[in-house]
Amino acid sequence: MIASLRFVWLLALLAAAALIGVWLRADPGYLFLRWQGYEIRTYLVVAVAVTAVVGVLCVLAYWLLFRWPKRLLAQQRARRARDLNLATLARLEGRPKLAEKLYERATGYATLRASALLQQADLAQEQGEQQRAADLLSQAAALPEARHAAQLQALRARPNDAESLADLRALAAATNPPPAALGMLAERLAKAGDWRGALEQLQKARKSRGAGPAELDSLQRSVLHWCLHTAVDSEALIAVWRGVPTKDYRRHPQAITQLGQAEARLKLDKPGLAADALVAAMKREWDPQLALLYADLPGVSGAQALRRAEGWLNAHPKCAELLLALARLCRREELWGKARDYLNLALAQSPSAAAWEEWGRLSDAQNDPREARRGYLNALRLARGESAV
Repeated sequence: MIASLRFVWLLALLAAAALIGVWLRADPGYLFLRWQGYEIRTYLVVAVAVTAVVGVLCVLAYWLLFRWPKRLLAQQRARRARDLNLATLARLEGRPKLAEKLYERATGYATLRASALLQQADLAQEQGEQQRAADLLSQAAALPEARHAAQLQALRARPNDAESLADLRALAAATNPPPAALGMLAERLAKAGDWRGALEQLQKARKSRGAGPAELDSLQRSVLHWCLHTAVDSEALIAVWRGVPTKDYRRHPQAITQLGQAEARLKLDKPGLAADALVAAMKREWDPQLALLYADLPGVSGAQALRRAEGWLNAHPKCAELLLALARLCRREELWGKARDYLNLALAQSPSAAAWEEWGRLSDAQNDPREARRGYLNALRLARGESAV
């Protein structure tokens, strides 16, 4: 079908050309131009042909003068970018010498020089050439677009001493500081015990432009961990907990676990900050993981804690995590019958390794070695992905 249409169009064009030829032969036309004393006389066909040739020459001149140089520059830019790409691939493949050679070639192009120098310095650090890495980072720091990145890369390689901390503070205090510098400073201050400064830098990092939510969440977890780990008293714990920028993270099981671990480390006379945070989170939104965590927090014991957990059970009677937490609370209070009942219900809902481990502990507390061995064995089998016996 398409071939037939093409043949018909070809015949039509040939017929049209023949008709135009016959028409021009009968009357070829005559063109007369006069301008500034000059006269041009020619046939119309010759004028059209000359005009077409001149147009083609103009297009060719434009391409040679403008398009061709741009195309050569684009090809050169593509070759340089390919060198940088091949250098990265060679580095990943374990070809450091080839990567070094390609990085050297890429540094010769202005738009790729900063990135090539930074990657070359990173490669030198991997090879143990610290002095060469420092020289490359110095060259990169001289470029305005790579100054902050080079300073950050150099600070990561330096020891965490007073001098590097001062340089990091200066970088974080610069105009429009990179979020990575704020995060690095927050982590170092948290590890040093300066939780006030760490939380301040964390807040700045969250307000800075360009930082991704995943990176900010990871930074917040790390800073909170170190701030709680280095807190020296209950007042510091409360201040750190209230200083967490994201309130939603205070309801996260991991954050409440860290708070409970800090309370246990300090051995407070009246622990309960983590338990209060958990109860507040549960009032806002039910979370089975928090229910399981409740029994393991410092200060959670006695009849009051048991009544609170049993109150949650009225609203969530089939929650295996809550049933397991109740079994742990009852075991600690030596309520053996209730502990066994809750544990049987938890195993009926979800026969987990944690539930079978609690079975072993409860049996140990009741001086039943046979059932204790069975509980620990099933916990091990379920942890391996096998079925209980």
